[in-house]
Amino acid sequence: MTESIFTKIIRKQIPCHLLYEDDLVIAFLDINPVRLGHSLIVPKIQVDYFVDVPVNYYQAAFSLAQKLAPAIQKALGTTRIGLSVVGTEVPHFHLHLIPIEQDRIEGIRTFGNAAVLARQAELIRSVLNQA
Repeated sequence: MTESIFTKIIRKQIPCHLLYEDDLVIAFLDINPVRLGHSLIVPKIQVDYFVDVPVNYYQAAFSLAQKLAPAIQKALGTTRIGLSVVGTEVPHFHLHLIPIEQDRIEGIRTFGNAAVLARQAELIRSVLNQA
């Protein structure tokens, strides 16, 4: 299997707006967000289909989602955070955490402004580190 863009991010070959990292997972802002604050949680093992992900990586991803979603919500003042597992864009299992406003998760993907993404990441990390 060819290395995914996420594997390259994990190996620090491509920069990201890092939110969290440990031995099993990494979380960062999506550079083409549906909404500001759109974040990705990616296991540090490249597995395409979610049913094939080893249990410890799968559990680590969902555990981080429970911890990261409230931090995003508090940092950005959003109403709610939605969780999505799509699995079609990148051949590497990942979770999407997407801020929801007015009961809508839809949005138009746009390339994120680097300065705005950097500031969002800083705010989210700050809240996450206080937890």
